[in-house]
Amino acid sequence: MRVLLAVDDSPSAEVAYKQCVEFLKKSGEAHNVTVVSSPPVLSDLYALYTDPSMLQSVNKRVEANTHMLLKQYNQRLEDDGIQDHSFATLEGNAGEAICSYARESGAHLIVMGRSGSGMLKRMLVDQLGSTSAYVSQNSPCAVLVVRSRAESDE
Repeated sequence: MRVLLAVDDSPSAEVAYKQCVEFLKKSGEAHNVTVVSSPPVLSDLYALYTDPSMLQSVNKRVEANTHMLLKQYNQRLEDDGIQDHSFATLEGNAGEAICSYARESGAHLIVMGRSGSGMLKRMLVDQLGSTSAYVSQNSPCAVLVVRSRAESDE
């Protein structure tokens, strides 16, 4: 079974990781897990309001942090006994990139956290809704959206 674990640095991504590992261990089947993330790259539109070199510097830092995050999750998979794993940094809109990668890789399941952002933040950041909502509505395969305990209290 091919599983995509979509992560960022949110608490719900951490809960999604734990749920994914628990599911994989309980199933007893052989799995291929790819940890994916799409860093939030600031568009060139921001260059109108700030120094372009500063914008490029911020984007490079975000990409480096995303790469480090993915490597950490992959190391954790290995430590948790999940041997067949890899990672990929996706580009563009996170929801579209995750669905596209799932389609291209033949994924059977996407596991991801729910952002937990308030409605106003989701509207400002994602414009048309959250990444998890987009993926659950447009994915070519099954999607497990995991809520963190804090989100359950909202």
